[in-house]
Amino acid sequence: MKTKLSLIGVLASLLLGACSKSIVLNDYVIVKPAAATATEAKAASELQKYLFEISGAELPVVSDTAPPTDREILIGITNRLRDDSLARFGEDGFVIHTDGKRLAIYGGPRHGALYGVYTLLEEYFGCRKYTAEPVVVPHTAKLRIGVPLDDEQIPQITSRYTYTMPYDSLYLDWHKLNHELDCRISEFGLFVHTFNTLLPPEKYYAQHPEYYAMVKGRRVATQPCLSNPQVLEIVCDELSRRIAANPEAKYWSVSANDNYGYCTCPECAKIDAEEESPAGSVVRFANKVAVRFPDKTISTLGYLYSRKAPKTKPAPNVNIMFCSIECDRHMPIADDPGSADFRRDMEAWAALTDNIFVWDYCGSFKELQMPTPGFGVMQSNIQYFVRNGVKIFFEQCSGPMGSEFHQLRGYLAAKLLWDPELDFDATMNDFLNGYYGAAGPIIREYIDQTEQRVEEYNAAHGIRPGERKINGLHQTNLGVFRAYLERYLRDEVPVNKGMTLMVRQLQPTETGLPMELYFFTDTVVWVDYERIQSDVFDHVLAVIPEFDLRGFQNPSGSDIEALRYQRPEPDVPAKPDVTEKSSASPE
Repeated sequence: MKTKLSLIGVLASLLLGACSKSIVLNDYVIVKPAAATATEAKAASELQKYLFEISGAELPVVSDTAPPTDREILIGITNRLRDDSLARFGEDGFVIHTDGKRLAIYGGPRHGALYGVYTLLEEYFGCRKYTAEPVVVPHTAKLRIGVPLDDEQIPQITSRYTYTMPYDSLYLDWHKLNHELDCRISEFGLFVHTFNTLLPPEKYYAQHPEYYAMVKGRRVATQPCLSNPQVLEIVCDELSRRIAANPEAKYWSVSANDNYGYCTCPECAKIDAEEESPAGSVVRFANKVAVRFPDKTISTLGYLYSRKAPKTKPAPNVNIMFCSIECDRHMPIADDPGSADFRRDMEAWAALTDNIFVWDYCGSFKELQMPTPGFGVMQSNIQYFVRNGVKIFFEQCSGPMGSEFHQLRGYLAAKLLWDPELDFDATMNDFLNGYYGAAGPIIREYIDQTEQRVEEYNAAHGIRPGERKINGLHQTNLGVFRAYLERYLRDEVPVNKGMTLMVRQLQPTETGLPMELYFFTDTVVWVDYERIQSDVFDHVLAVIPEFDLRGFQNPSGSDIEALRYQRPEPDVPAKPDVTEKSSASPE
């Protein structure tokens, strides 16, 4: 019975394919508005460029003042458009739509047309942008797409940021991410941990210690004293100066420094007691700043000591940046008993405001280089935040030095921020197979097996992944490399399968960690043996960088010569001695 059903399904698919309609775009023209926006003009140019790379067809780009034809690709809001509900797209939504033989791509004013073009190229013509490396472009003689087509995509998450390495502007646009540079988001005039910027200790602390936090009875330069009226004036004056210099920025962070040393002076303590959270003085202060700048959004932190929501409702133009740094990644936040307090705080903030910016993590922030299982919770965690009304996300998938599988994590995070309901396994496999080629299934098998083994071991021993316990198991990029080499030798090299084959690490030395490939060839002919050995090591050396590893090389004369041309770092001016004070934290 199963065989008969399978044959019927195949036959139905063949009949459907034979009967479906399509249009071929090779002789079309690309039409953009006469007064095209920068986004619309770029969308038309990018479509022309990549359709040429795919097929060799040179589609001209013309203005919508040209006489209409039925063989047009309409980009943006042209005079041919008949759509009375454009507001539904918001800033970035779009539709890819056919009307007879015409194809139209348009949407929200910020990026709609451009995002629609990249979606057409990826989902309908098979292009891929996996990393900052060039776009993967397939080749076909005919630019054929099925009709009718009506693909409308409107994101639930309105602002989408990731931190991964490396990336470029095309990567951000292709994956529908807001632009950011070096972890400083372009829509922000100031971005996170800004109290020392707005109230510099080196400028004020010596003469006015009362501007700063009282911790254990002493004034220390850890955080400001938010109940001091003069602090409000200084912060607003500095903020006003910066806004005047950067009027286009929408968000301005007025937020805590990265420590627990909040003010416990009598007045601040009184406010926080009334609010039942140290976030009380933070939100009251942010609300006062927001009144001064009604056309800007003042962003402050729900993080560390201010994670618990207060009673006071943030002003409409106050944004709460809420961070999940304390959460483990061993199971979904929504189900993890250890995240119960976090869920309580998240849901309490959501009851106060819908202006929440979540800073989430795609792995264990405690151990970026020694990862723990976490791919399985990425989707469910984003879905949890969306259910709580979060529309602004920053997914940190890496650190300054990178992390294991940061390319894969960044790719998955970007896709999930656009569509939290996507097919996660299919998306992951698409990346692995496209980026790693024939090694993709091997790496997926290794990830699945290792994550399962790590989870089973840690669960059996009561170990929560990410806790830095010496008897816990972790997955590493070196382990992935070792597993890949073993499969490569078994599947791609003429080895004697009846004899020992293994890849193992040897004793570490001052020149690195030696890796031994132990196998026997299936031939004893000397010339063939030497050729096989050379081919294996050529391949090994070529793939090392794909696993974020480096082969050791002693420096040569040219390396040393190049040091002459490296500028030394400029001297950093001394700062006030606040190290001891900053280490203080409340009882």
